[in-house]
Amino acid sequence: MPAISAVVAMTFVTHNDGDIIPAVDWNNGFNSTKSRISDLNTIVADLEKNDASTTEPTDKPEGKIWCDTTNDPAQLYFYNDGVATKSELVSRTATQTLTNKTLTAPKFADLGFIADANGNELLILDTVASAVNELTLANAATAADPSFTASGETNVGVIIAGKGTGNLKLQTNGSTRYQIDDKGAITQISRNENLKLAQTSVTQVTLTGAANCFLTLYDTNDRGIVLNFTANIVPAITASGVNGLDTGAEAASTWYHIWAIYDGTTKALLFSTSATAPTMPSGYTYKKYIGAVYNSAASNFVAFAQKGNLVVCPATDVVVGTDTTYTNVSLTAVVPTTASSVSGYIGGSNGTAEITKFSFASDTTGLGEQNFRMDIVSVGTSHYIPLAPLALFTAQQIAYLVAGASTPNADLFVSGWNYPDVV
Repeated sequence: MPAISAVVAMTFVTHNDGDIIPAVDWNNGFNSTKSRISDLNTIVADLEKNDASTTEPTDKPEGKIWCDTTNDPAQLYFYNDGVATKSELVSRTATQTLTNKTLTAPKFADLGFIADANGNELLILDTVASAVNELTLANAATAADPSFTASGETNVGVIIAGKGTGNLKLQTNGSTRYQIDDKGAITQISRNENLKLAQTSVTQVTLTGAANCFLTLYDTNDRGIVLNFTANIVPAITASGVNGLDTGAEAASTWYHIWAIYDGTTKALLFSTSATAPTMPSGYTYKKYIGAVYNSAASNFVAFAQKGNLVVCPATDVVVGTDTTYTNVSLTAVVPTTASSVSGYIGGSNGTAEITKFSFASDTTGLGEQNFRMDIVSVGTSHYIPLAPLALFTAQQIAYLVAGASTPNADLFVSGWNYPDVV
């Protein structure tokens, strides 16, 4: 079928006024007109043919429009080059995917929105009459940061608001770092949970990794980072630096404090005699205190197991004596300086069968006093009573006294302690 442009290519013969038109010119003109009319009829018929169907037409002249009724609403196509190349016509109401379209100033109705792939509201656009200030969203090249900034007048702020009592949260590296609640309080978010730590040999401890083990480590500027410790970490006191001793040589009869450390890539542990400022390995800037282990006189780690802030250990007998007034008792070798309370049980004996009183307190003034009365009916035998967690107001120290007609003996068996805020 001829293209529409070919129809206008008719041949005309010019005659002057008064000329007699030869029969041949009449015949040529008539035949040319007849041919063009036939072409027009063919074009019209072709444009009408298959213009609304589920099957694409077989002939596709330039300018033809096909209405594909396969779906509802129907889709229009325009054949634009006479060789079967068609373009999809944009409809006002049909659901269509637009590609490579440049929009210079698209307009949205007041409270209109940009939808997600499911048609749900993703970004609602609220109109303000005579607006002069706006937001500029800019992307960035390699190693630069995209920006979300106010623009318009010289001095323009940005309002970011939650809804109802919802909090505003600032995240980095996939974790919330700061939170602003509906009262305006700003909180630095930390996450410390499911910590398990234990002595696993005379030179090693093990942090048990788990999918739900999280610790928040801080750098010297008090910037925190929440890390998920999913794998076991086993440092040794015989090693130096990362997963070993921070500085110096191993010492006997010494508490070694355990730190979780991070260099931006590797999570590790570190032993240090310092409970506040370990010597950090090169490149490691984040740290968190997580516990302590005692290295005995034989230079062997003493057994312990820790879950969160709670530590248990084999009961260690601390002989406290026979003082009848409150007297301090040192716990230097049984709990670390960072412990906030001590627990265990009380043992008592007497050379005389009588009712004997034992008292333990946080200090010599009797604060936090716990009293125990033992009815000793068999001379020379020992009796045991559990000790509730007793606060350590002075590091590694509590006080005790005994009372009885004769000379009773008291023993404290330490079987654990608590940390104040490891997790």
